[in-house]
Amino acid sequence: SRTGLLGRIFKNYEERPNQKQMAKAVNKALSQGDHLICEAGTGVGKSLAYLVPAAYISQKNNIPICVATKSNNLLDQLMYEELPRLSKNLEKPLQYISLKGYEHYLCLRKLNSYLRRNKLSNGTIISNIASLLIFTLQSNWVDLDSYHSYWPAFLKQELVCDSIDCLKNHCPFYKYCFLHALRGSAQSANVIVTNHSLLFRDVESKSHGAENGLLPSISHWIIDEAHNIEDEARQQLSYCVGKDDLLNQLKRLNNSHNGALLTLSKKIANQSGNSLLKGMIAEAYAICTSLEELNNDFFNTVHIEFSLETQKKSDENYPNFKRLVDNSLKEQEMFKKIRDFGEPFLLKLAQLKERLNAIVSLGKDFENAR
Repeated sequence: SRTGLLGRIFKNYEERPNQKQMAKAVNKALSQGDHLICEAGTGVGKSLAYLVPAAYISQKNNIPICVATKSNNLLDQLMYEELPRLSKNLEKPLQYISLKGYEHYLCLRKLNSYLRRNKLSNGTIISNIASLLIFTLQSNWVDLDSYHSYWPAFLKQELVCDSIDCLKNHCPFYKYCFLHALRGSAQSANVIVTNHSLLFRDVESKSHGAENGLLPSISHWIIDEAHNIEDEARQQLSYCVGKDDLLNQLKRLNNSHNGALLTLSKKIANQSGNSLLKGMIAEAYAICTSLEELNNDFFNTVHIEFSLETQKKSDENYPNFKRLVDNSLKEQEMFKKIRDFGEPFLLKLAQLKERLNAIVSLGKDFENAR
């Protein structure tokens, strides 16, 4: 109402029946632990319709409520506009924080490593790093999306956090880490704002153990822009791999000049008592060679069969197309051909994984016995 919270936030506030209806529905769902789907058109004011009840319920029950958006633009709007205004007009200030994916934050360990192994002579790179350090020290959010100065893509790739190589609490810079400091702050926040991408990445990470997640444990979720949620879930909970990707990984193992298997084999060639390890390396090398051929056969078959399928439906032959593997597709002759090539391919990949795990285990045993 004009005399209520929104009236204090907006001087010329006019009541919107749809906004009020949505706010009541959100309040009821959050209070009772129910699921709720809302469709709100432009002009309803849906952001405040869910933020206001979320703020009250979070403060009253001392629980975090997480809002997930499709775009970082909406995320930033909530963080820099909606939530500050809401917090300012509540009886008790609202604790809110945003969390994005690893790649949105600077990794101090990587920065330190980069500076140590590179002699900085390029004036542009020196300027980039100096500017980045100044921004990091002065920013309240330490979110690189707010860093608007140009920096080369290769440098960004070298310096941003990565979920794969993050050392977490084993990192020498852990207590200074921007990313994990934010995660710690999120534990005591009323409202956490993130995006769909991180929501599903967190789900996938926690499937391997709760300590692997980036987000704290959340029981109340508000998912904005949810019409895109299925595509985002599919993208984040699946893996993308191509013919060249696999071939490059195989070459890293069995390259005749500097492959990992050849390097390891040379290292232990003159050492006694490791015949089993040598045998496993030889088997893994042979499997890699076999997989190169299977890799070509499988992906060439996928390309041919889907190209033929696409040509039947269009006059043009598009190099990129998307098909969901559902029951109707599985019954088609084209999929049966792909499966005939795919099954031995997957079997060989499983054999390689088994041999590589055995090599790692035997290698550790051999080192410990020395």
